[in-house]
Amino acid sequence: MRRTVNLPGETGSTALPNRVNPFGSVHRLFLIGLCFFAWTASAVASDTFAGRSINGVLEQYRSEGWSFAYSSNLIKPSMLVRAEPESIDPAGIVREILMPYDLTLLQIDELYVVVRTEDGLVHANQGSLLLIIRTVPPTANMDALSVTASVPLPEALALGNGILKFNNLDTGEMKINISLPGFITERRTVHIRPGNISVILAEPAPGLWNFEKVTVTTSRYRLQRELSASVFHINQRAIQNMPDLGDDPIRSAQRLPGAAAGGISSKTHFRGGADDEVAIVLNGHQLLDPFHVRNFQNIFSAVDVRAISGMEVYTGGFPVRYGDRMSGLILIETMKPVKPRQTEIGFSAYNTSFLSAGSFSSGSFDWLVSARRGNLDLVVNKEFGEPDYSDFFFELAGELSPKTTLSLNILLASDRVLIVTDDKIDDQERSDSRADNSQFWLRLENEWTDDLSSTTVLSFDSIHNDRMGLVIDPEAIVGFVDDRRETKIVTLRQDWQWFVHGSYLLQWGIEAQHAEADYRYQSTVDYFGINAVFSGLPVAISRDLAVTLDGDTFAAYVSNRWRLGSRAIMELGLRWDKQTFQDTNSDSQFSPRLSVLYTLNPKTDLRLSWGRYYQFQGIQELQVEDGVSRFFPAQRADQLIVGIQHRFGDAYLFRAEAFSKSMERLKPRFENLFDPLSILPEIQSDRVRIDPEKARARGIELYLEKTSGRVSWWGAYSLSKVEDLVNGSNVARGWDQRHALQAGFSWRPGDWQLDLAAGVHTGWPKTDLVLGFDSSGEPVVTVGPRNAARYARFASVDVRASRKFQLGKGTLAVFFELTNALNRRNPCCSDFDLEEDSAGIAFLEKNEDDWLPLLPALGFLYEF
Repeated sequence: MRRTVNLPGETGSTALPNRVNPFGSVHRLFLIGLCFFAWTASAVASDTFAGRSINGVLEQYRSEGWSFAYSSNLIKPSMLVRAEPESIDPAGIVREILMPYDLTLLQIDELYVVVRTEDGLVHANQGSLLLIIRTVPPTANMDALSVTASVPLPEALALGNGILKFNNLDTGEMKINISLPGFITERRTVHIRPGNISVILAEPAPGLWNFEKVTVTTSRYRLQRELSASVFHINQRAIQNMPDLGDDPIRSAQRLPGAAAGGISSKTHFRGGADDEVAIVLNGHQLLDPFHVRNFQNIFSAVDVRAISGMEVYTGGFPVRYGDRMSGLILIETMKPVKPRQTEIGFSAYNTSFLSAGSFSSGSFDWLVSARRGNLDLVVNKEFGEPDYSDFFFELAGELSPKTTLSLNILLASDRVLIVTDDKIDDQERSDSRADNSQFWLRLENEWTDDLSSTTVLSFDSIHNDRMGLVIDPEAIVGFVDDRRETKIVTLRQDWQWFVHGSYLLQWGIEAQHAEADYRYQSTVDYFGINAVFSGLPVAISRDLAVTLDGDTFAAYVSNRWRLGSRAIMELGLRWDKQTFQDTNSDSQFSPRLSVLYTLNPKTDLRLSWGRYYQFQGIQELQVEDGVSRFFPAQRADQLIVGIQHRFGDAYLFRAEAFSKSMERLKPRFENLFDPLSILPEIQSDRVRIDPEKARARGIELYLEKTSGRVSWWGAYSLSKVEDLVNGSNVARGWDQRHALQAGFSWRPGDWQLDLAAGVHTGWPKTDLVLGFDSSGEPVVTVGPRNAARYARFASVDVRASRKFQLGKGTLAVFFELTNALNRRNPCCSDFDLEEDSAGIAFLEKNEDDWLPLLPALGFLYEF
């Protein structure tokens, strides 16, 4: 370990350096990529159709990205186009050329299926069933797809990948089971009607993050089931339609039971933990600080919702292969192209976006490109700042051999953010920050045998963050901040999985990391007026720190999973972590974890998880802004979770969980008692250091959802309590909310979609000021008991309405969104002023500021 500390030390410059982004301008990449892909996608088919084979016309449109599905039993090579169609759009053209053969198109979302006009029914009292896997998981073995029913099914006609059609079915109600190895079995009830085609749209939910890619036995599939009680799977469609600020996928986790958030930050508190206790993993790599406007509330994440296939969110009890965080885990995988080439252009009040994905002609490699720029600088009054931010993601993935897959991932995020609280020079707070976040990683997946596989990830992360700010309020505070940081991290990680036999799964892994960090921090502040009469507050504070660090971290884990009989699965794991850059007496940790799943019946599961979770400070997390120049021992949390899950019929799912989380060896944290939204929080007079001896969170969570049909909804209720033990007294944490209710509603009438989400919770704790007088009659302001009072109840309703239009071979989606649609005032912050009445007697004037007001947003997305 190398460590250099100067305290006090070097004098910093008062002007931010002009950093050059070595990766070029995201805006230039955006425009160049936009022109290129628009040009390559503009090729159109020949205007002449008569005499061509129908099969050839369909295949041409499919190569251009249109989703046509058909069976070779219906479309024979000898079938030719008999007359020139009059339609212009591909769907209309295909309908016309199919008509002479008694065939037509059945449209389901964006998929067109070729069917007989009369559906080829043998008997008038028979119907057909069309099964569509809406999103084919990229790692799913579709050859192992199994469809069973309460009555014998005829042989299926395969119309495409994940599209099956069953003809000549007797009318009446039928129960369908859809099984795909590595995924949760879907159970549906469908009504077969005479002469009609009944449709089932299925979206397989993963049973475990590491999906099997080969045909597996029934016992192996059962062994792969998810054991954790506190995991939620959210698909991309649900995330995109959620009315969350800025189409940010990470924000959707704030709708889950056990989550707490104020609405401005994209970060989330899970089950009483701090918001820095959640890991975000993209394509196997744990992202380093993936947020925009990171020096002010981390408002948006750098993850594009259109570039992902979904999220797996653990609010607790996550597997032993993941460490370094003790409250939550968000696992994200990018989307895989469903067309040979697809391109998207989007614009809204928050972002301008460009996405392109596809496969090379050989089909062995896929690519994905996403570029976005924030649009807040276009809508915010420049007198109050210029928030300029952008991000770029690139993935190239393909098969090096039938059992070896390699992917290259690049994530770049850039911020140039100026925030000003007032247009008056002599009464304002301003912050000017520049941040460049560059992350590169390779992921290599090997299947050594049918039972043994490994995943290797090599990554390099680099963050440059410069912040300069000042506050000028001669009646209260005058100060400045000059904060410069740089971090570089190289990580090598390898995970192994071995099916020893059908009832035993062994997993293990190792990780090594080298990190370097450099800090240069200066701040000076003087207090006046009400701040100057705070009891115990110095009238001035000055800090000057220079710290250089380097060191290593290591980790290893092993996990054993057994199937105990036909109903129970147990997993026992142990993790070891060690750090060398921390000058503490306890720089290594052992974390045992246990999970049990017991199936009462096909519709009811019981789950239990117990585990120890450690979180050490990353090399980029030194608290220099608050005068701290050393690291603290790793924090520890012991979690116990018990839960039950039950399905009522095929559409309703109910979950109930109880949890207890005991936290010890907690590092000090710094909070602003009255204004958590200050843009220079560390120099404000309400900044306090909290040194908990320990903390405890406990609660009960209920969740109910209905997902089938055009109308779906969900609701979650949490009863919880989280407290710190400070100086022998229990004190509520600043995000404690005893009662919390989340609910959502989605309705899809035709091409329209309406989504509504509402959240209500007990007001967060607050601290009051108390005015007193000394012996000479001078006013003295003291801080009341911390978090002893509460703000009013928080409530917000968010709405999103969208509609799709067919434009040529593309689709235009237009949406309108309202955040806090009822424009309810939800207090977040307190402001105090020391005033005098007409008699010259001092008194405290109290005001409250609010979280987000009503925010409308209009946008569109064009896909072609």
